[in-house]
Amino acid sequence: MIRLAICEDEKIIRDSLKETIKEYAQKNHLDFYIHTYANGKQLVESTGGYDLILMDIDLNEENGIEVGRKIRSYDKNVKIIYVTGYSEYMNSAFSVHAFGYILKPATANKIHEILDEAIRYMGDKKEVRCVKFLLKNGFKVFQTDEILYFEYYNRCVKVYCKNQIMYEIPGEKISNVAAKMNPHHFEVPHRSFVVNLFYVDYVKGYTIYLKTGEAIPLSQNYSRQFRQKMNEFLKMQL
Repeated sequence: MIRLAICEDEKIIRDSLKETIKEYAQKNHLDFYIHTYANGKQLVESTGGYDLILMDIDLNEENGIEVGRKIRSYDKNVKIIYVTGYSEYMNSAFSVHAFGYILKPATANKIHEILDEAIRYMGDKKEVRCVKFLLKNGFKVFQTDEILYFEYYNRCVKVYCKNQIMYEIPGEKISNVAAKMNPHHFEVPHRSFVVNLFYVDYVKGYTIYLKTGEAIPLSQNYSRQFRQKMNEFLKMQL
């Protein structure tokens, strides 16, 4: 699935871009998750983890270049494509390492061409999936393959990474984390844990042993579902 965000303050243009991308996805048999934003603040404060962002530069009370710089401060991988009516912004757009630049009117052909290019580029690179969480000192983007598991403890969610560093997400619910991480092969073995299936070594009784040495509890209530999901995941790896 390709995660794409549209940031455009004019609803007519925003809806038109979304329909054009949906047509492109259907034509090319691709699976897109599309989320739209009416301003840059909403986009910056979103959960993130997008592969592509289509963004206007001349947003109401905001400049898309500045929004792009904020995004770059926590996400170096997302491909930003600017859609604007002003060619003089082109040099500024590339200062935030924009992938592309479309001058309005943004016709379907223009959008399809740059999506073709972006998806070809993505196919040439190792796919890196990212997720964003709000920590005590601001947003942090994690690559999904660096996270071992999450644990809810003492009213916050702890993120345990393979580099033996632990981060805390204050005020977050483990159920929200589970829903957010489910598309990335994370499953719930216990009401206080969410585990990355890539790092599960084996399950014995009601304990999950990770390849990195940690032992995670498997509750009786979640045992059947977790084992089923684990088996499905292992079949995918064959």
